[in-house]
Amino acid sequence: MNEALYPMRIVVSRTGMTSHLVRAWERRYGAVVPHRTGTNRRLYTDGDIHRLLLLRRAVEHGHSISQVAALSDSELEALTPSGPPRGKPAVVGPVESRTAEKYLELALEASVNLDAETLEELLSLGEVDLGRYTLIERVIGGLLEKVGELWRKGDLRSSQEHLTSAVVRQFLGRAITGQSAPDSAPTIVLATPSGQLHEIGSLMAMNIALMMGWRVVYLGPDLPAEEIASAARQRGARAVGLSVVYPSGNARTRLELERVRRLLPPETALLVGGRAAASYADGEPPGTVFVRDLEDLQLNLERLG
Repeated sequence: MNEALYPMRIVVSRTGMTSHLVRAWERRYGAVVPHRTGTNRRLYTDGDIHRLLLLRRAVEHGHSISQVAALSDSELEALTPSGPPRGKPAVVGPVESRTAEKYLELALEASVNLDAETLEELLSLGEVDLGRYTLIERVIGGLLEKVGELWRKGDLRSSQEHLTSAVVRQFLGRAITGQSAPDSAPTIVLATPSGQLHEIGSLMAMNIALMMGWRVVYLGPDLPAEEIASAARQRGARAVGLSVVYPSGNARTRLELERVRRLLPPETALLVGGRAAASYADGEPPGTVFVRDLEDLQLNLERLG
C-alpha cells in the first residue's frame, strides 16, 4: 500500500506550526525531508508530521531546535513529557475545550482577578496544548490587546494592566535562557529605540526568532541609536529588530529610526514592528522594512536567513 502524503496545509493544521517555520526548520536543520512533486510542491508523510510534533514539543520545553534536530524520534520522545506538567490542576478543562479562545478567556479573567499564578499557569499549559507560536499570536497578543482596550476605556485598573504585562514579560523573557544556535546561524539584535518603553513586542519577536533558529542578542527597551548600531556591528548582525508601540508619528522616534538606519552597515536589515510602526512607514528609507505582524516577521526572517 502506498504511504499517504499530505500538502503543507494539512501539516500546518496537524502540527500547529506555520508553513514558514516548517520550511525554516527543513532548510536550516534538515528536520524533515519532504517528498517533492514534479512542480516542486512539498508533500509530507505521517512520520514527517509526527517528527515535527516531537520537535515542536522539545522546543516548547526549552530545548533549541539546533540541539534537537538531529535526534531520532525515540530520543525526542524520551526527551520531554507528552503533556502538561504533572501535578498541575486542570485549569482549562477537558482536551476538547483547550482552544486558543478558551485560553484567552481564562487569561483575561485571571488578569481581572489579579491572579498572577493562574495567569502564568495558563500560559505554560497553553504552550503545550497550542504550541508556542499560536500561544504568542492568539492568546498573548489577544490578551494584551483586550487588556489595553479595557484600560483605555476605564474598565480596568492600572494595577491589573501592570500585573498582566509583568507576567507576560517574565514568561516571554525565559526563552532567551540557554539559547543555543550553530555558528552558522544568523544573528538578530532586538531592542526598542530611545523613548520607547514598551518591550513586550520585542520579546514576542525574540521568541519567534529563536523558534526559527536565529541567534538573538536582546538589548531591552529605550536604547539610543548609537548603542543599538554598536551592538549590531560588534555581533555582525544580519538584522536589527525594533519595536515601536506609542506614540504614533512621534518626531523623536522617527529621528531615532532614521539614525539607527544610518549607523548600521548597509548589509544589515532593519525590521521595525509594533502597534505604531505603520505611522513611520512613509518615506521608508532603503534597507528598512516595516513588518505588519508576527507572520510578516517570520516571512522576513526566512528571507534574510
